[in-house]
Amino acid sequence: MKTKRTFKTKLYSIIFGLSMVFGFTVSFAQDQDTGGATGGGIMGGDLAIGAKVGANFNQFTQPGTSAGFSAGGYARYQILDFLEVQGEIAYSLQGGARREFTRDFSGLPGSGSVGVIDGPISAVQYINRNIVLSNIEVPISARLTLPELNGGAMVPKFIVGGSYSYNFAAFELNDQMYYFNDGTQFLLSDRQENVTSDYYHHNLSGHVGFALDFNLENDKVFTMEFKYRQGFTNLNAIYLGLPELTERLRSSGFSVNFSYRIL
Repeated sequence: MKTKRTFKTKLYSIIFGLSMVFGFTVSFAQDQDTGGATGGGIMGGDLAIGAKVGANFNQFTQPGTSAGFSAGGYARYQILDFLEVQGEIAYSLQGGARREFTRDFSGLPGSGSVGVIDGPISAVQYINRNIVLSNIEVPISARLTLPELNGGAMVPKFIVGGSYSYNFAAFELNDQMYYFNDGTQFLLSDRQENVTSDYYHHNLSGHVGFALDFNLENDKVFTMEFKYRQGFTNLNAIYLGLPELTERLRSSGFSVNFSYRIL
C-alpha cells in the first residue's frame, strides 16, 4: 500500500506541475505574440505528418528507474481551432528495476549445478535486476490550446490521451552472487537473460503532458514535448513462485520527446 500511495502522489504532483508550466507558458506566449496569425502553424483542417524521437525514464510499481528511448512517426490533424488529434507509431524501450531475490539450495542433497558454475552451492542471490521491454507503441492524444495563440511563433499545448503497446521481447540484466558451502562467494556481473515469456505482451496506458510547438518557415513545425505515462495492465505473467517474482507490475515513465513536421 505504501508503494501505491507513493505513485499516486507522484502522479498528482506531475499533473499539477505540468498544469502550472502550461499556464505560465500560455501567459508568456500571449505577451510575446507579435500577431503573425498567418505564418507557420497548423491551421484548421490541415494534416501534418512528421518524425519523432525521445528519451524516457521508466519504472514498475516498485523502486528502481531505467532509461530508454523511442523513435517513430506521427500524424496530426486539427479538428477545431483549439483541438488537435495526434496518432503515433513508435518503437520504444521501456521497463524498470525488479526486486532482489535468493534461491536457496542448502536443503538439496549433494552439490548444486547452477548457471555456468558447478559445485557445492548453497544459494544464489540475484541483484541489480533491470528489465528492458522492446515495444511497438501506438499512442493517441488530444492536444489543446487557446485559439488566439494559433499562428504564433510558439504555441503551448496541453496533451492528454492513451496508448496501446505490444511487448515483443524482454531481457533481464542482473548480477548473480553465488554462495558456497565452504563460506566463499563468487560474483557474476552483467548477466543477460531472455525473459520474454515472463511478461504479458499487451499493455494499455494513459498519459498527460505539455508541449511547445515552434512554427518555422514553410509550414514546418518543431515540437518539444514532456509527457508522463501510467500503465494500467499487469505485465507480470508469472503467477506461481517467490513473492519477488509474482508481484503485480504496472509500468510508468516520464519522457522528453522532439518531433519535426515533414509533410
